[in-house]
Amino acid sequence: MEEGNRFLRDKFVPDFNRRFMVAPTEEGSAFVPLLGVGLDEILCLKHRRVVGNDNCVSYKGMRLQIGSARNFSQI
Repeated sequence: MEEGNRFLRDKFVPDFNRRFMVAPTEEGSAFVPLLGVGLDEILCLKHRRVVGNDNCVSYKGMRLQIGSARNFSQI
């Protein structure tokens, strides 16, 4: 990961910017604040599922096993 990030930072991004960067026609930022919208609510899909005794859930024909709750306390 470090080596990949170093390559992006030191080689790829400078070369990409040198070849493709265009000076802006106006000063200032083009970004505007997004007010009154919870991005956590619109940038996700939520599906109600039931976890079985084997820590598995079914989703679109697949059985997915999730970690136990004690594993998440280490994150």
